[in-house]
Amino acid sequence: MRSLVNHSYHVPQVASLGETTFDKQLLMPLVTAYVTVLICKRGSAIFNINFNKYVVKAHDIVVLYDDTFVMLQQCSRSALFDYILLEKAFASDVAFQLPNPLFAFFNESPVLHVKQEDWKSLQQWQRLLSFIIQQQGEYATLMLCNHVQNFFLMIANKMPQTPLKQKAQQSRKEQLCWRFWDMITQYCKVHREVQFYAQKLAVTPFYLSQITKSFFNDTPKALIDRQVILEIKALLGAGNKSIKEVAVLLNFEDTSYLCRYFKRHTGVT
Repeated sequence: MRSLVNHSYHVPQVASLGETTFDKQLLMPLVTAYVTVLICKRGSAIFNINFNKYVVKAHDIVVLYDDTFVMLQQCSRSALFDYILLEKAFASDVAFQLPNPLFAFFNESPVLHVKQEDWKSLQQWQRLLSFIIQQQGEYATLMLCNHVQNFFLMIANKMPQTPLKQKAQQSRKEQLCWRFWDMITQYCKVHREVQFYAQKLAVTPFYLSQITKSFFNDTPKALIDRQVILEIKALLGAGNKSIKEVAVLLNFEDTSYLCRYFKRHTGVT
């Protein structure tokens, strides 16, 4: 939560870790990070998340996005939470390897219960997280990214196999939004224009912008560009392709254009 400042560990533009009792946050909207993970260590609390009531008890995990409405309505005196705050660029790197259904799953089920037999494993993961976040050097952020990815992949591995909502039950806006998200991962190597996706979805670019702002709190162009940057990072990170080869694979006119594009969106060459 953005109001939490006394972090146990903090890496600027990457992540922050700490614990809180939420003693001063009762009955007020909480301002979340780009991705916020809460782990209830003891006690209990009642949260209003997107205007739905959730009872959170010990061994529960809460996953929130920056556009989530969340308010703490009640909290026991013994309540204690660990928190993990992920910043936007780092969270995008983490999400790159995660399955798309996981994001829809968190929208429908922001509160997850950890079974007793898995609780010790989660605690071990947290201890290793605290160790990794203190590391320095060239590969420190990559180690942290991989470790956080493992956390979300474990949740994905335990997700219900049946869809949370049948398509007939989804609103048209939801269907369009998730179709757009899938199309980005499929076509972004070739198409970076919003008009292409809007035509595929049979909607106007303006309408597509409205629904992505509502569901993802971002513009269609920003979502496309973010995925392209992640593709560039992945291809360069593999180490077996030159910048020229990456430019060809991602449909850039030349390496100079790719470099300018990458610098404009990341701030580095």
